[in-house]
Amino acid sequence: MESWLDLLKFAENRILVFNGAFGTYSREIVGSRLLPDLLNITDSEIVGRIHREYLDAGADIISTNTINSNSVSGQSFNLDLSNKLAVKTAERSVKDFLASGKQKFVAGSVGPTAITISERETGNENGQRLFEAYRQQCRILIENGINILLFETMIASGNIRIALRAAERAFEETGRNLPIWLSIAPVKAEEELITGESIADYIFSLDSELIKVVGLNCTDDFVLAERVFENLASRHEFLISFAPSRGIPDASGIYPSDIDEIISKTAAIMERRLLNIVGGCCGTTPEYIRRLNQRMKGVRPRPFRNF
Repeated sequence: MESWLDLLKFAENRILVFNGAFGTYSREIVGSRLLPDLLNITDSEIVGRIHREYLDAGADIISTNTINSNSVSGQSFNLDLSNKLAVKTAERSVKDFLASGKQKFVAGSVGPTAITISERETGNENGQRLFEAYRQQCRILIENGINILLFETMIASGNIRIALRAAERAFEETGRNLPIWLSIAPVKAEEELITGESIADYIFSLDSELIKVVGLNCTDDFVLAERVFENLASRHEFLISFAPSRGIPDASGIYPSDIDEIISKTAAIMERRLLNIVGGCCGTTPEYIRRLNQRMKGVRPRPFRNF
Protein backbone atom coordinates (compact mmCIF):
# COMPACT_ATOMS: atom_id res chain seq x y z
CA MET A 1 0.00 0.00 0.00
CA GLU A 2 3.03 2.28 0.06
CA SER A 3 2.44 3.57 -3.47
CA TRP A 4 -1.21 4.27 -2.62
CA LEU A 5 -0.15 6.33 0.40
CA ASP A 6 2.27 8.20 -1.85
CA LEU A 7 -0.56 8.93 -4.28
CA LEU A 8 -2.75 10.25 -1.44
CA LYS A 9 -0.01 12.67 -0.39
CA PHE A 10 0.01 14.16 -3.88
CA ALA A 11 -3.80 14.23 -3.96
CA GLU A 12 -3.96 16.35 -0.81
CA ASN A 13 -2.38 19.27 -2.63
CA ARG A 14 -3.46 19.03 -6.25
CA ILE A 15 -5.80 17.34 -8.69
CA LEU A 16 -4.08 14.31 -10.19
CA VAL A 17 -3.98 13.65 -13.93
CA PHE A 18 -5.03 10.36 -15.50
CA ASN A 19 -4.17 9.38 -19.07
CA GLY A 20 -6.45 9.97 -22.03
CA ALA A 21 -7.91 7.33 -24.33
CA PHE A 22 -5.80 4.31 -25.19
CA GLY A 23 -8.00 2.40 -27.63
CA THR A 24 -9.04 5.26 -29.90
CA TYR A 25 -5.58 6.80 -29.85
CA SER A 26 -3.82 3.51 -30.64
CA ARG A 27 -6.17 2.99 -33.59
CA GLU A 28 -5.32 6.47 -34.79
CA ILE A 29 -1.63 5.50 -34.74
CA VAL A 30 -1.75 2.00 -36.22
CA GLY A 31 -4.86 2.35 -38.38
CA SER A 32 -6.35 -0.96 -37.25
CA ARG A 33 -9.80 -1.80 -35.91
CA LEU A 34 -8.52 -4.86 -34.05
CA LEU A 35 -8.69 -4.98 -30.26
CA PRO A 36 -5.98 -2.60 -28.97
CA ASP A 37 -5.05 -5.23 -26.35
CA LEU A 38 -3.47 -7.32 -29.12
CA LEU A 39 -0.70 -4.71 -29.34
CA ASN A 40 0.59 -5.93 -25.98
CA ILE A 41 1.70 -9.09 -27.79
CA THR A 42 2.30 -7.93 -31.37
CA ASP A 43 3.84 -4.47 -30.87
CA SER A 44 4.61 -3.53 -27.26
CA GLU A 45 6.74 -0.62 -28.56
CA ILE A 46 3.54 1.14 -29.67
CA VAL A 47 1.99 0.53 -26.25
CA GLY A 48 5.06 1.94 -24.52
CA ARG A 49 5.12 4.93 -26.84
CA ILE A 50 1.51 5.80 -25.94
CA HIS A 51 2.24 5.49 -22.23
CA ARG A 52 5.27 7.77 -22.55
CA GLU A 53 3.33 10.34 -24.54
CA TYR A 54 0.68 10.56 -21.82
CA LEU A 55 3.32 10.71 -19.11
CA ASP A 56 5.18 13.43 -21.00
CA ALA A 57 1.88 15.33 -21.24
CA GLY A 58 1.64 15.34 -17.44
CA ALA A 59 -0.25 12.18 -16.49
CA ASP A 60 0.35 11.01 -12.92
CA ILE A 61 -1.50 7.72 -13.48
CA ILE A 62 -1.53 5.52 -16.58
CA SER A 63 -3.77 2.51 -17.18
CA THR A 64 -2.65 -0.82 -18.60
CA ASN A 65 -3.80 -1.64 -22.11
CA THR A 66 -6.02 -4.46 -20.85
CA ILE A 67 -9.65 -3.32 -20.95
CA ASN A 68 -10.53 -6.35 -23.12
CA SER A 69 -7.94 -8.82 -21.80
CA ASN A 70 -10.37 -11.21 -20.15
CA SER A 71 -11.96 -14.53 -21.11
CA VAL A 72 -15.26 -12.89 -22.11
CA SER A 73 -14.00 -10.05 -24.32
CA GLY A 74 -10.69 -11.40 -25.61
CA GLN A 75 -11.18 -15.08 -26.30
CA SER A 76 -9.08 -15.04 -29.47
CA PHE A 77 -5.65 -14.31 -27.95
CA ASN A 78 -3.37 -15.26 -25.07
CA LEU A 79 -4.94 -13.42 -22.16
CA ASP A 80 -2.30 -14.30 -19.56
CA LEU A 81 0.43 -13.00 -21.84
CA SER A 82 -1.52 -9.86 -22.79
CA ASN A 83 -2.08 -8.85 -19.16
CA LYS A 84 1.47 -9.68 -18.10
CA LEU A 85 3.12 -7.82 -20.97
CA ALA A 86 0.76 -4.84 -20.56
CA VAL A 87 1.76 -4.39 -16.92
CA LYS A 88 5.45 -4.78 -17.67
CA THR A 89 5.26 -2.22 -20.50
CA ALA A 90 3.45 0.28 -18.27
CA GLU A 91 5.92 -0.33 -15.44
CA ARG A 92 8.91 0.32 -17.71
CA SER A 93 7.39 3.62 -18.81
CA VAL A 94 6.77 4.67 -15.20
CA LYS A 95 10.29 3.69 -14.09
CA ASP A 96 11.79 5.93 -16.76
CA PHE A 97 10.11 8.88 -15.05
CA LEU A 98 10.96 7.66 -11.56
CA ALA A 99 14.63 7.79 -12.52
CA SER A 100 14.21 11.54 -13.06
CA GLY A 101 12.50 11.99 -9.69
CA LYS A 102 8.89 11.98 -10.92
CA GLN A 103 6.71 9.38 -9.25
CA LYS A 104 3.97 7.89 -11.43
CA PHE A 105 1.40 5.14 -10.86
CA VAL A 106 -0.05 2.21 -12.84
CA ALA A 107 -3.75 1.30 -12.76
CA GLY A 108 -4.67 -2.19 -13.95
CA SER A 109 -7.59 -1.75 -16.36
CA VAL A 110 -10.51 -4.20 -16.31
CA GLY A 111 -13.43 -3.50 -18.62
CA PRO A 112 -17.19 -4.16 -18.50
CA THR A 113 -17.11 -7.08 -21.00
CA ALA A 114 -19.96 -7.96 -23.38
CA ILE A 115 -21.98 -9.44 -20.49
CA THR A 116 -24.37 -7.01 -18.82
CA ILE A 117 -26.34 -8.26 -15.82
CA SER A 118 -28.42 -6.92 -12.95
CA GLU A 119 -28.12 -7.67 -9.24
CA ARG A 120 -30.75 -10.40 -9.59
CA GLU A 121 -28.66 -12.24 -12.19
CA THR A 122 -25.32 -12.46 -10.41
CA GLY A 123 -25.85 -16.11 -9.51
CA ASN A 124 -26.78 -17.35 -12.99
CA GLU A 125 -24.48 -18.88 -15.59
CA ASN A 126 -23.46 -15.52 -17.04
CA GLY A 127 -22.72 -14.24 -13.56
CA GLN A 128 -20.46 -17.21 -12.84
CA ARG A 129 -18.71 -16.81 -16.17
CA LEU A 130 -18.15 -13.11 -15.49
CA PHE A 131 -16.82 -13.79 -11.97
CA GLU A 132 -14.22 -16.21 -13.29
CA ALA A 133 -13.18 -13.84 -16.08
CA TYR A 134 -12.70 -10.99 -13.63
CA ARG A 135 -10.96 -13.17 -11.04
CA GLN A 136 -8.44 -14.51 -13.53
CA GLN A 137 -7.62 -11.10 -14.98
CA CYS A 138 -7.40 -9.36 -11.60
CA ARG A 139 -5.04 -12.02 -10.32
CA ILE A 140 -2.64 -11.64 -13.25
CA LEU A 141 -2.66 -7.85 -13.02
CA ILE A 142 -2.04 -7.93 -9.26
CA GLU A 143 0.74 -10.53 -9.50
CA ASN A 144 2.58 -8.45 -12.08
CA GLY A 145 2.75 -5.28 -10.00
CA ILE A 146 -0.04 -2.76 -10.62
CA ASN A 147 -0.65 -0.04 -8.00
CA ILE A 148 -4.44 0.32 -8.37
CA LEU A 149 -7.14 -2.02 -9.68
CA LEU A 150 -9.35 -0.06 -12.08
CA PHE A 151 -12.80 -1.29 -13.12
CA GLU A 152 -13.69 1.16 -15.87
CA THR A 153 -16.66 1.90 -18.12
CA MET A 154 -18.91 -0.10 -15.81
CA ILE A 155 -22.60 0.27 -16.62
CA ALA A 156 -24.52 -2.44 -14.73
CA SER A 157 -25.03 -3.17 -11.03
CA GLY A 158 -24.52 -6.93 -11.37
CA ASN A 159 -21.19 -6.47 -13.14
CA ILE A 160 -20.01 -4.12 -10.41
CA ARG A 161 -21.04 -6.48 -7.62
CA ILE A 162 -19.29 -9.41 -9.29
CA ALA A 163 -16.19 -7.31 -10.03
CA LEU A 164 -15.82 -6.52 -6.33
CA ARG A 165 -16.26 -10.17 -5.34
CA ALA A 166 -13.73 -11.25 -7.96
CA ALA A 167 -11.25 -8.64 -6.75
CA GLU A 168 -11.62 -9.81 -3.16
CA ARG A 169 -10.96 -13.40 -4.25
CA ALA A 170 -7.91 -12.31 -6.25
CA PHE A 171 -6.62 -10.40 -3.23
CA GLU A 172 -6.98 -13.57 -1.13
CA GLU A 173 -5.22 -15.70 -3.75
CA THR A 174 -2.30 -13.32 -4.21
CA GLY A 175 -2.02 -12.18 -0.58
CA ARG A 176 -1.96 -8.58 -1.79
CA ASN A 177 -4.72 -6.03 -1.24
CA LEU A 178 -4.92 -3.05 -3.58
CA PRO A 179 -7.13 0.03 -3.70
CA ILE A 180 -10.05 -0.33 -6.11
CA TRP A 181 -11.02 2.41 -8.55
CA LEU A 182 -14.60 2.15 -9.81
CA SER A 183 -15.39 4.25 -12.88
CA ILE A 184 -18.92 4.21 -14.28
CA ALA A 185 -20.11 5.13 -17.77
CA PRO A 186 -23.61 6.68 -17.58
CA VAL A 187 -25.74 5.38 -20.44
CA LYS A 188 -29.00 7.11 -19.57
CA ALA A 189 -30.09 10.73 -19.48
CA GLU A 190 -30.78 10.20 -15.79
CA GLU A 191 -28.09 9.69 -13.14
CA GLU A 192 -28.54 5.92 -13.36
CA LEU A 193 -26.82 2.69 -14.26
CA ILE A 194 -28.27 0.82 -17.23
CA THR A 195 -29.92 -1.52 -14.70
CA GLY A 196 -31.90 1.38 -13.22
CA GLU A 197 -30.11 2.19 -9.96
CA SER A 198 -29.04 5.72 -9.02
CA ILE A 199 -25.26 5.86 -9.54
CA ALA A 200 -24.49 7.61 -6.26
CA ASP A 201 -27.00 5.61 -4.21
CA TYR A 202 -25.71 2.35 -5.62
CA ILE A 203 -22.09 3.20 -4.85
CA PHE A 204 -23.06 4.10 -1.29
CA SER A 205 -24.98 0.82 -0.95
CA LEU A 206 -21.86 -1.17 -1.79
CA ASP A 207 -20.30 0.08 1.45
CA SER A 208 -16.94 -1.42 0.47
CA GLU A 209 -13.76 -0.35 2.25
CA LEU A 210 -11.83 -1.58 -0.79
CA ILE A 211 -13.20 1.17 -3.04
CA LYS A 212 -10.87 4.14 -2.77
CA VAL A 213 -11.71 6.02 -5.99
CA VAL A 214 -15.11 6.43 -7.68
CA GLY A 215 -16.00 8.40 -10.76
CA LEU A 216 -17.34 8.61 -14.29
CA ASN A 217 -15.82 8.02 -17.69
CA CYS A 218 -16.95 7.78 -21.32
CA THR A 219 -19.59 10.52 -21.16
CA ASP A 220 -19.88 13.97 -22.68
CA ASP A 221 -22.92 14.89 -20.59
CA PHE A 222 -21.33 17.42 -18.23
CA VAL A 223 -24.62 18.44 -16.62
CA LEU A 224 -25.32 14.85 -15.60
CA ALA A 225 -21.71 14.35 -14.47
CA GLU A 226 -21.80 17.42 -12.25
CA ARG A 227 -25.02 16.25 -10.57
CA VAL A 228 -23.49 12.84 -9.87
CA PHE A 229 -20.36 14.43 -8.39
CA GLU A 230 -22.48 16.70 -6.20
CA ASN A 231 -24.23 13.62 -4.81
CA LEU A 232 -20.95 11.77 -4.31
CA ALA A 233 -19.23 14.73 -2.67
CA SER A 234 -20.95 14.17 0.69
CA ARG A 235 -18.83 11.06 1.20
CA HIS A 236 -15.21 11.77 2.03
CA GLU A 237 -13.77 8.27 2.23
CA PHE A 238 -12.88 8.11 -1.47
CA LEU A 239 -11.42 10.24 -4.25
CA ILE A 240 -13.62 11.32 -7.18
CA SER A 241 -12.46 10.96 -10.78
CA PHE A 242 -13.69 12.16 -14.17
CA ALA A 243 -12.59 11.14 -17.67
CA PRO A 244 -15.01 12.64 -20.21
CA SER A 245 -15.19 11.55 -23.84
CA ARG A 246 -15.48 13.65 -26.96
CA GLY A 247 -18.90 12.22 -27.77
CA ILE A 248 -19.89 9.66 -30.41
CA PRO A 249 -17.79 9.71 -33.61
CA ASP A 250 -19.37 10.03 -37.04
CA ALA A 251 -19.02 7.48 -39.84
CA SER A 252 -15.55 8.83 -40.62
CA GLY A 253 -14.41 8.42 -37.02
CA ILE A 254 -14.44 12.16 -36.31
CA TYR A 255 -15.43 13.10 -32.76
CA PRO A 256 -17.86 16.04 -32.48
CA SER A 257 -16.55 17.82 -29.37
CA ASP A 258 -13.68 20.28 -29.56
CA ILE A 259 -11.04 19.49 -26.91
CA ASP A 260 -10.94 23.08 -25.67
CA GLU A 261 -14.69 22.88 -25.11
CA ILE A 262 -14.52 19.74 -22.98
CA ILE A 263 -11.49 21.09 -21.09
CA SER A 264 -13.44 24.24 -20.30
CA LYS A 265 -16.46 22.25 -19.08
CA THR A 266 -14.24 19.95 -17.01
CA ALA A 267 -12.47 22.96 -15.51
CA ALA A 268 -15.81 24.41 -14.40
CA ILE A 269 -16.45 21.22 -12.39
CA MET A 270 -12.90 21.19 -11.02
CA GLU A 271 -13.22 24.79 -9.88
CA ARG A 272 -16.19 23.78 -7.73
CA ARG A 273 -13.76 21.44 -5.92
CA LEU A 274 -15.69 18.31 -6.85
CA LEU A 275 -12.80 16.31 -8.35
CA ASN A 276 -9.52 14.66 -7.32
CA ILE A 277 -8.47 12.93 -10.57
CA VAL A 278 -9.15 14.03 -14.16
CA GLY A 279 -8.29 12.46 -17.50
CA GLY A 280 -9.93 11.67 -20.81
CA CYS A 281 -11.83 8.90 -22.54
CA CYS A 282 -12.79 8.13 -26.17
CA GLY A 283 -11.34 10.57 -28.68
CA THR A 284 -8.85 12.21 -26.31
CA THR A 285 -5.11 12.26 -26.97
CA PRO A 286 -1.84 13.27 -25.27
CA GLU A 287 -2.38 16.82 -26.58
CA TYR A 288 -5.71 16.92 -24.72
CA ILE A 289 -3.99 15.78 -21.51
CA ARG A 290 -1.25 18.38 -21.98
CA ARG A 291 -3.75 21.21 -22.39
CA LEU A 292 -5.94 19.92 -19.57
CA ASN A 293 -2.90 19.79 -17.30
CA GLN A 294 -2.06 23.40 -18.12
CA ARG A 295 -5.66 24.53 -17.53
CA MET A 296 -5.92 22.95 -14.08
CA LYS A 297 -2.79 24.47 -12.57
CA GLY A 298 -3.66 26.21 -9.33
CA VAL A 299 -7.11 24.61 -9.09
CA ARG A 300 -7.58 23.03 -5.68
CA PRO A 301 -8.68 19.38 -5.35
CA ARG A 302 -11.81 18.19 -3.61
CA PRO A 303 -11.06 17.73 0.10
CA PHE A 304 -11.12 14.16 1.40
CA ARG A 305 -10.53 12.36 4.63
CA ASN A 306 -7.20 10.55 4.99
CA PHE A 307 -7.67 6.80 4.73
